[in-house]
Amino acid sequence: MSNPLGIVIHFEAGNGATNYLGWPFNSMAKIGGTYFGAGPDGLYEIGGDDDAGAQIDAVVETPAFDAGARSQKRVRRIYLGGQFSGDLTLYTRDDDANEREYTVPAPDSDRQQSVRVPVGRDGKGCYWQVGLRNEGGADFALDAMDIDFLILARRP
Repeated sequence: MSNPLGIVIHFEAGNGATNYLGWPFNSMAKIGGTYFGAGPDGLYEIGGDDDAGAQIDAVVETPAFDAGARSQKRVRRIYLGGQFSGDLTLYTRDDDANEREYTVPAPDSDRQQSVRVPVGRDGKGCYWQVGLRNEGGADFALDAMDIDFLILARRP
């Protein structure tokens, strides 16, 4: 198991899934309010700001979606809502796999807030993916991502 993948399906929250890459566990449990993972080399409590001193890399990514419009479209603006303790990188990917990255600077406050991410207007596609990853192990809690599209007249 050089790079194991764990998948958690959230049945109470509309069947969304969370992937855990690199976790060497064959089972997980929540006891009280504490999470544990068990593997061939022992039992681990899951929690904390780092992984035995190493930063924790986190990524949130949407599946490819057409935003309810089969036409070509451009991303105009993206708003993020949540708490962010450090810099983040937001990226967009169109259906031709063209990827663009944008830095989301750390806010002045660690309170819940909305952040507008300026995006370039050069990409277009019918299907889009949007992702967010932390930089330097920064902690973040994302509770909203609003994406404004400009729908173009041409269909793919």
